[in-house]
Amino acid sequence: TLRPMEEDIAERMFEMRPPGSGSHPNQGSCDPERISAGSTREGSVDPLKEEKRVVQDIRASETATGSVAPPPHVTAQPSLPTSIGRPPTLPVLTPDDALVTFLGTGASNPSKYRNVSGILIQTPTSGNVLLDCGEATLSQLYRCFGERLGDDVVRNLGTVFVSHVHGDHHLGLISILQRRAALLKAGGGSAVGKSQRTVVVCPYMVGNWLAQYGRMCERIEYRLVGSQNLMNRPGPVSRLQADLSFQTIPVIHCKEAYGVVVQHRSGWKVVYSGDTRPCPALAEAGRGATLLLHEATFEDELQSDALAKKHCTISEALDIAREMKPGFTILTHFSQRYPKVTPAMLKDEYLKSKVAMAFDCMSITLKELHTLPSYLPVMKEIFAAILDKEDDGGRISWNW
Repeated sequence: TLRPMEEDIAERMFEMRPPGSGSHPNQGSCDPERISAGSTREGSVDPLKEEKRVVQDIRASETATGSVAPPPHVTAQPSLPTSIGRPPTLPVLTPDDALVTFLGTGASNPSKYRNVSGILIQTPTSGNVLLDCGEATLSQLYRCFGERLGDDVVRNLGTVFVSHVHGDHHLGLISILQRRAALLKAGGGSAVGKSQRTVVVCPYMVGNWLAQYGRMCERIEYRLVGSQNLMNRPGPVSRLQADLSFQTIPVIHCKEAYGVVVQHRSGWKVVYSGDTRPCPALAEAGRGATLLLHEATFEDELQSDALAKKHCTISEALDIAREMKPGFTILTHFSQRYPKVTPAMLKDEYLKSKVAMAFDCMSITLKELHTLPSYLPVMKEIFAAILDKEDDGGRISWNW
């Protein structure tokens, strides 16, 4: 995102391109004189000198008025409400509540609207937990929270759970660990102590990858707990998060794939499926959970794809929810063939249900989960323009 001065410079410099150069910098004639550094033609502008002049003008205007001056060709706009542009804030949580933020809700590869898997759980007294950490999770975190709060989230990150070895669930892990170590060292420490290290709960293959990176590339600070160690002995994974209990559940996807049950001493319980086919063991372990976070990669008509790739359809995910009986269910990990919304999730039947779909940068406290279905009519209005039923079979075409 450009700062105000950079935006101003960019707009003015855009207008300085010589006539006939086209709307794109690669369009128009290729003039060696104009391309060579510092050279100018008669009647043209030296971009470097002009940029300096623009910066000087803006700084002089800011000094005189105490505010950022708009470009001369921009008409002054009415003042916006004071709430717009304020830094992000977090809700005040009671000790028995938690805030869940979706940093990535798409499957396989990042897209324009959905990043790959990453779900943040923030607690007021026990630090933060990250469920999967796909590529660009750190960027999404700062996008959702801003720099100041984003740094606080990373500093307080106690545990990262990685469900399985597929890259869309762990390729953002190293950058998260590096950023946290840098923030802790900047706070006055020369090194991250063992008690301060983020605990990474992951399968053996992910742990081996981290170890090889540490040996061959650079040192990274973390403490490893194998997912298999929490199958039969659920409990805390660090003294700093003694109020949180973790139990891993083998699920039906690839080798060493796990779901997890995270339970707080105050009583709330969050179940995360990771990637899986319908898994009775997960339904049993999570029975009566406060919140179920379950993958729903495909719509029901793509049952064969779900079987071949060992994922769930929406109906299969909801069948597990009916068996588990959680207080609320949020579906996530949607195929990128549904770039903005999964059409099946806009049915009126969900208006009075305890089911919702996740979007990137969506945040909700556990105590506010019951409000999510009330947003369905608004979402239907927002997405109505892109949904068009082609035939009586209910097939969906996307009007981009």
